[in-house]
Parts: sequence; C-alpha cells; structure tokens
Amino acid sequence: MSHRRAPFLITDFKTIAWLAGYLEGEGSFLRNSKRVAISLQTTDFDVAQRVAGLMNAKVHPVSQAAAHHKQAYAVHVTGKRAVYYMQLVQPYRGVRRRIRIDECLDAVAQNSQHRKRLGQASARISDSALLAAWLGRGEGVSLRAFSNSVGIGRSSVSRRLNILGCKVSRAAQHDSCSDASSSPPTQACYPALDEPSEVSLEWTAGLLEGEGSFDFIQGRTRVSLKMTDEDVVARFSRLVSTTVCYQAPTRVGWKASYIAAVHGNAAKDLMSRVAPLMGKRRLARISHCLTAAHEHRVALTLAANRVFEARYPQAAICARWASRLPGESLESVAKEFGISLESLRRRLTEWGVYEGTPSKSIRASVRVASPASLL
Repeated sequence: MSHRRAPFLITDFKTIAWLAGYLEGEGSFLRNSKRVAISLQTTDFDVAQRVAGLMNAKVHPVSQAAAHHKQAYAVHVTGKRAVYYMQLVQPYRGVRRRIRIDECLDAVAQNSQHRKRLGQASARISDSALLAAWLGRGEGVSLRAFSNSVGIGRSSVSRRLNILGCKVSRAAQHDSCSDASSSPPTQACYPALDEPSEVSLEWTAGLLEGEGSFDFIQGRTRVSLKMTDEDVVARFSRLVSTTVCYQAPTRVGWKASYIAAVHGNAAKDLMSRVAPLMGKRRLARISHCLTAAHEHRVALTLAANRVFEARYPQAAICARWASRLPGESLESVAKEFGISLESLRRRLTEWGVYEGTPSKSIRASVRVASPASLL
C-alpha cells in the first residue's frame, strides 16, 4: 500500500467555491522540474485546519521570524493531490492564477511523457540484465546513480528488483491516486459566479477570509477587498454591487492595487451573510463591527432624543395633540412645531398618545437582530 495520501474527492460546488476563493488570496501554486505543489500560510489555525481537512493534508507550524510575530501555520499538498485540487478550483480562478495553474499542469504532462519514455527504455532491458547490473554495481552507488546509469526511472528499477527478490532501500513508488476513481467535475458543470447565489457567497467568504478587511470607522461599517488582480476584485464588486478603485504603486517595482468596498447598511448586510462561513478571528471582528455600529446608532438616538426633548417638551406636544380640532391632521401639528411628520408620529407613538400606524423606523427596529446572535 502506498505511503502517500490520496485526495479527498469534493463534489459540493459550495465547498469548491470557498476553497477557490481562499486560495485566490492565500494560496501559492508551485512547480519545479519534478513535481507541482499547492502551499499556503496563515496565522489562523482553525482556517488552516479547515483547508487541510479538505485537502487531506497536515498543518505544520512555521518558525517565527521575530518574537513579536504571530504564530503561522502552513499547509502543503504535492504531487497528484496538488494536480487534483488545481484542476478542481481552476474554473473559479482569476486570470493570473489560472495561467499559473496551466503552467503547472503542462509541466506535469511533460513529466508524464518523460516517465513514459523511461518506461519504454525499461522494457528494452531484460530482468536478468537488470539484476546482473544491480548486483555488479560498485560499492556506494546509490539507487539514483544506478537508475541514471541504466536510463530507467528509480521507481521502475525498485519495482522490478523487488519482483526479482532483490530488496532495495528505496520502496517502490506507487500511484498514490490510482484509487481515486473520480476526477474533478467538468468545467461546464460549475455554477457561474456572475450572479449572487449560495455558491458565489461561499466564494466571497473564502476570498474575504484571505484578503478581506472588516472595519468600523467614524460611525460607518466597511467591508473592503484590496488585491493586485483587477479581474478578481471586479468579480467581487459585481457580486456586492459596488465599484473598483485604482491605487497606483507606492514604490518602484510594486504592482498597482485595486480596491472594492461597501459601506453602511450594505456592509452590515454582507457581514451578516458571510459571518457563519468565517473563521474565529474574522467572526470576532465582524461581531465587534456590528456591535459597535449598533451601539453607535443607539448613542445617536439617545442624543437626538435629548435634543428633541429640550427643544420640544413632551408636555407641550401632548397637550397640543390632545386639544387638536376635529379633523385636524398630524401634518398640521408637525408644521406648527417645525418638526417632521415622521418624528412627531414616532414621538407620539412612544409616548402612547397616538393610535395610528407606527412609523417606519419603529417597525424596522423590531426586525433588527442583535449582533450577539452571530456568535
């Protein structure tokens, strides 16, 4: 049995979209002359565990470069597992990442052709000749050096010698993905990310988990995304109905950045929708922003009430409303005091002297959920 891990076959497009969005911000797609790999680092252990669980990988702590730095955690996937997950998330990637994945997959294809040629060369050498060459090799000749001398791959040499009863130090290399009876879904099966949906929400949550920012600044909530990939930021902006801003490079050799942000009620709505999909640190930040926004709104309301009470005493307004003429409208009383119709209706309703339809703000306040419900 192979000592390598087979990939977990993921068929849920929402999970694929979240993983694609997160790797868009935090993932690296690597290749060299022998293999390809997917690598990522994060300071959020729970998020690293989630990604590792999806990829059937392990979480490795990273040495801190300085004492004041946070502890970082890395997840690495190599070989055919990396190929599987590259193919899995490729339809949801941006242009730059997609080109990089294509380069990695092309390198894998070239290596496969090279191994096929080595296999053909292996077939031209008989078992007896291979065994004689192995037994007659010089002292200290490694398996790598021997396989290079006969023009056969190390895995082929090791496998054939084991069959011939000559055990070698290097175990035979098996196809770690041979038991994976399924391949990633075809691109035509993937739901589009152009319109708001459950799949696009998962992609947005994964992207914000890696590159997003949740803030409460000067009385306003804000969700922002800043990246150097214009197409990725443009897709995010379409999903949240905002615009993309260009930021010129601040240093020579740096790339230009693109920023998309939503503010106010739109930001609070987006925070509420992505909160169940975020890691612990992001969820705590979202809860802080929503709580701060709620407290800020309450403080403004109390301040407005104090100003209103000082300018328009409750006793005077209630007495005027009680002594109104038959058929006199609420609007005429509001004009007399110089206040808006909505404000007068809300005050009279709060004081219990108005029996009409409640104001819009009162009805809306009943529907507002507490930020603590997100935890």
